[in-house]
Amino acid sequence: GVLEIGDRVTIVSKSRFNRAGINHPTQLVVGSSGKLSIGDNVGISGASIFCAENIAIGNNVLVGVNCNIFDTDFHAVDYLDRRQGRGTLTAPVVIEDDAWLCANVTVLKGVRIGARSVIAAGSVVTSDIPPDCLAGGVPCKVIRSLVPAHAGSIE
Repeated sequence: GVLEIGDRVTIVSKSRFNRAGINHPTQLVVGSSGKLSIGDNVGISGASIFCAENIAIGNNVLVGVNCNIFDTDFHAVDYLDRRQGRGTLTAPVVIEDDAWLCANVTVLKGVRIGARSVIAAGSVVTSDIPPDCLAGGVPCKVIRSLVPAHAGSIE
């Protein structure tokens, strides 16, 4: 597989207790045919990222403690397929620029998280989240729109 890491990326990978809870070491796993791309100025703290096909993390993204990002189900739902080791589904994951995944967020296969969106702690993201919103819950849903304080013309 392929792992691409941009400039100024910080990956915290230390088992420790902090204000957000207990961190486990960061795991970046890329399968033989997978591609994991991490943009510039990204911060990752004690997350698990398992890439079987394609995961793209944009620029200026924050991935909070104990987050999980998966582009695969790992196992088929049907028990006969599981027994035979077949039927595992994958779908790309895209996390756009300036998104923030708060602590303990899980992002599942086939999801796109829009630019500048914030995903609340403990959420399970099972479907696309548009840009510029606060989303949370299990399953994750849009809570409200986020309008940047600096919106409007730049002079």
